[in-house]
Amino acid sequence: MLNVLLREIGEFSVFKVAPIQEALNSLEITAKALKNLNGDNYLLALIVAQRSEQLARGSEPLLSQDYLNKHHIVKPVDIAIYEIAEDKLDFKLS
Repeated sequence: MLNVLLREIGEFSVFKVAPIQEALNSLEITAKALKNLNGDNYLLALIVAQRSEQLARGSEPLLSQDYLNKHHIVKPVDIAIYEIAEDKLDFKLS
């Protein structure tokens, strides 16, 4: 189906597939993170905001450097979402 869509758009190119695949991966990880938080998107936003701020200020990621490199994760917000999706964060609501 993806190939058909790309042919309708224009000439088939790897450069057109990469952003689409990247977006699909992002959706899958966000869905996994939401599932770990019982579908609470507000809680996801709060935890990602707080954790990404910690990472930006120098906290070490809870995921291995190999994992981050394999998935091309560099931004603090992306690291935070992956940490939630992989159930690496231990948090308490207060």
